[in-house]
Amino acid sequence: CLQGRQSGGRQRKFVSYFKWQFEWGDNLDMLLQMQETQGITPPALERLPELDGHLTWVVSEFRKLSRDRGYTEGGPLPLSTGVIRTYFDAFQMHDFDFDDFHEQMTTVDDIWLAEVTARREKERAAQEAKSKTSPPKGHRR
Repeated sequence: CLQGRQSGGRQRKFVSYFKWQFEWGDNLDMLLQMQETQGITPPALERLPELDGHLTWVVSEFRKLSRDRGYTEGGPLPLSTGVIRTYFDAFQMHDFDFDDFHEQMTTVDDIWLAEVTARREKERAAQEAKSKTSPPKGHRR
């Protein structure tokens, strides 16, 4: 169970992990290659948050489950209980309690959605600021 019995430290680890993933995750292979070829650990790798075994498993299952996420023009939708139940049953995860699994997935999903929303808002604000400072094409100031 992540929420009820979870310390704030565990949730902070998830938040840090997803923030790092959003900023550097697409470049992980390149960062590792730089480390190997140059013998120097890039600062981004030094800041890579570590998750303990169970949290790594939760993130791994969340990533697989997220493939079934719905999207709208406004962005990603939260994972529904039906999608989580279908995944749970399809992979015969009956060694686990569904309510705990559901809580873990929705907790991580809430954190992930908050990061996605924050990133989209930051990008939108940057676009608005850019459009206010640059004149329309074909016009001079």
